Amino acid sequence: VLQAFCSEWNSHGVPVTSEFVFVDDRFVILVADSSQEISGCSIDSSIRAFKEIHDIHGLDGLNRNLIFFRDPEGRIQAVPYQDFQGMVDTGEVGMETPVFDTTLIRLEQLREGLFELPFRLSWHARSFPVPARARS
Repeated sequence: VLQAFCSEWNSHGVPVTSEFVFVDDRFVILVADSSQEISGCSIDSSIRAFKEIHDIHGLDGLNRNLIFFRDPEGRIQAVPYQDFQGMVDTGEVGMETPVFDTTLIRLEQLREGLFELPFRLSWHARSFPVPARARS
């Protein structure tokens, strides 16, 4: 689906230079040349492609309510946003737990290694307060 989408993606009749990559057999990242003008309708068409993937494969890459992290065995886990604080409170997610930033918008951020960071270095640490007893 994404291969066909990237080969046909255009904005106001101009082809959009784009590609996608799979990361850790769990994430699909779609990138487009930011020097090109990409219209809202063209962005909407990319969302439709991901919805088609959901319909065909049951993969929900558009659920913004999930927080992704690695468990102690290194497996990627996803929990609802509202459940993540409880995991921080109990120490199940600690300062060094790798978390994923699914809010990245620039390819440079991915290349700089900002997609997967220890909890303490991520936006998650600002959004999900760590109990004082767990910071040491």
